[in-house]
Amino acid sequence: MTMHPYSDYTGAIERIDGILMDVTEKKRSELALEESEQRYKSLFENNLDGVFSIDLNGFYFVNANRSFEKITGIEFDKLNDRRFMGLIMDEDHAQVYEALFQVIQRQESRDLECRIVKSAHGEKIVQITFVPIFMFGQLNGIHGIVKDITQRKREERELIRREKRYKTLQESLSRFSNDLANVMKVSELEERPLAEVREVLQVTDASIEEVPRGREQSIMNSRDMWIRIGEKRRTGLPADLQGRCHARD
Repeated sequence: MTMHPYSDYTGAIERIDGILMDVTEKKRSELALEESEQRYKSLFENNLDGVFSIDLNGFYFVNANRSFEKITGIEFDKLNDRRFMGLIMDEDHAQVYEALFQVIQRQESRDLECRIVKSAHGEKIVQITFVPIFMFGQLNGIHGIVKDITQRKREERELIRREKRYKTLQESLSRFSNDLANVMKVSELEERPLAEVREVLQVTDASIEEVPRGREQSIMNSRDMWIRIGEKRRTGLPADLQGRCHARD
């Protein structure tokens, strides 16, 4: 509503003219826009994943949330005039550039795994999803969603390493079993598995010991590694004896 006083020739107000306009739809649109902006802001700032946005001219940071700061170690107030590629390990620049340019050319989301600059805790591996930002139908920037997958990748590598060691040890023991077909002295029978264990597990101290069943934990310490190689029964003994190969790094 717009109000306007109407005065006579003496300056006295004779009446008030008014113009009344229905702005219901306009206010609804404004409220809907504000609600949408608040939802976006909440999703951006409170997301457990690191969320950031970069421009298309040099891939400079525009914004980022607190989770991004926690994952990368870059303080929020130090992002100004900082390029996104400065965060990526040099060896991974090529694949990250390729992903970014595909987002620009195809205007579709892309994701990849890469390493970011080493922090105080060593190498950090992340998964990044790039999402195009459109404004009035035109590509305006790129959003990024980053997840720390360092622990998962370490566990995967350790699993692969263990599987390789297990396979190597099994192959070694198979060769040893084949050699048993030949006549060997007792000392040779004992030395052969010890040599295999020292080579495969990369340890310097290894021995074959007989341990009563159930007492393994009482004689072990954190530096010991025990490998069960068999068991035997002896008449008159209170418990079974287990033959174990004992290795120490």
